[in-house]
Amino acid sequence: MHSGHGRIVGRRQADLNRARKIERFLSQPFHVAEIFTGSPGILVDLADTIKGFKGLCSGEYDHLPEAAFYMVGTIEDAVAKAEAMATEAAKDFFSDGRQAAI
Repeated sequence: MHSGHGRIVGRRQADLNRARKIERFLSQPFHVAEIFTGSPGILVDLADTIKGFKGLCSGEYDHLPEAAFYMVGTIEDAVAKAEAMATEAAKDFFSDGRQAAI
């Protein structure tokens, strides 16, 4: 967490969390970056991009973890990534009776 973020409360905290998710969502895997990231580039239609940002700004995805928005294409990809992360965390939690370090 960045300096001072722990002191932000209420509506401003929600805005900060959304801004951080938007920042991660901007990390879309571009074709020109394939050589550096090792991830194939994804072309996202403008309408899908606008839909994703509208949902992020309205709070529709506040329940998803910030990491789900990193290096995805569409907002549906972020939702799927969040579901996969939750499944993996649950599997780790229940696999040996000890809580996973998250």
